[in-house]
Amino acid sequence: MTETGFRSSSVSDPSLHHRDHGTRWFLCLLAVLWIFFYSVWLRFPYLRSGASIVYSAKDTQERRGVVFPADVPAASRLIVFGNSKVLTGFLPDLFDRQTGVYSANMGKPEESRFVSDLALLAARGQAPRDVVVTLPWATEAPPPDDSRVMDTLFPFRKLPRDLVLFGMLARERGGVPALYRYGENAVQSMQQNRGWYFIEGQSHYPGDRLPDSFHLGTDRPDVIDDPAFLPRGPEFERLNRLASRYSMRVFLVPSYHRIGELGPSPDYAASVARRMAGFPRFTVIGPNYFLLASRYFSDPVHLNPEGAAVYTTRLAGILAPAVSRPRE
Repeated sequence: MTETGFRSSSVSDPSLHHRDHGTRWFLCLLAVLWIFFYSVWLRFPYLRSGASIVYSAKDTQERRGVVFPADVPAASRLIVFGNSKVLTGFLPDLFDRQTGVYSANMGKPEESRFVSDLALLAARGQAPRDVVVTLPWATEAPPPDDSRVMDTLFPFRKLPRDLVLFGMLARERGGVPALYRYGENAVQSMQQNRGWYFIEGQSHYPGDRLPDSFHLGTDRPDVIDDPAFLPRGPEFERLNRLASRYSMRVFLVPSYHRIGELGPSPDYAASVARRMAGFPRFTVIGPNYFLLASRYFSDPVHLNPEGAAVYTTRLAGILAPAVSRPRE
């Protein structure tokens, strides 16, 4: 090989250096953007929508293991799981005064898979004695979903959308500082009320009350709904294992609907009880669901504070014989 040939084969291609240099700058830019958006997301947690703020705050409570105070014994702990109907419908302080337990409302907007939340609390030393379930668990394995991975890697990924929505709403709520303080106060109120939160933004009627004549075209007053509590699927198997491992009792209780939304429920959910027979950790209490007057609702789905007191009192009435503890 000639000297010229040797040199030409050993000298690096300048274009490769250029591409490597460009790649490094691109990665550095991505890192800077990630740090910037993460810092904004972390520094200003109340720039999100109301539901996202509440959801995030409850997730934080679970991760930190601060749902129950350290001085509350496990034998006195009770958690109510469900979606936004529990979020707006269960008042822990009122329930506690009627039963003598220490309860927490872990209802989350649009959340039906609660077993992971319970497992996380148990791992943090926050396992309750009693678990109250108002919403059937999923019986099928969830489809492949990379949202949790994306939320872990890019927790701020919805920030651009939230900023746009926040800016639009701020014009109606007295400006950016006022709306930001509103979100901060909402989380503080939710935490003080141990998970209860009134979804004020969806209420559009005077006094936060639906009129007595309110109805929807989808109402089915001639139909009796049967809650789909079924002892199968990975969620149930995991819940059953958790209940056995941590000596927890699981109570399946009624949710609520408007009068006229469904037909009157039988006094006892016998079909659910038959399906759950043979699983001693699970107890069915009460009817399929409660029917409450429209005036107790702030929107077609969620209760106003007065309705929450009615629903909580009804739950306390059917659960008290099983969960009540004498006051010390």
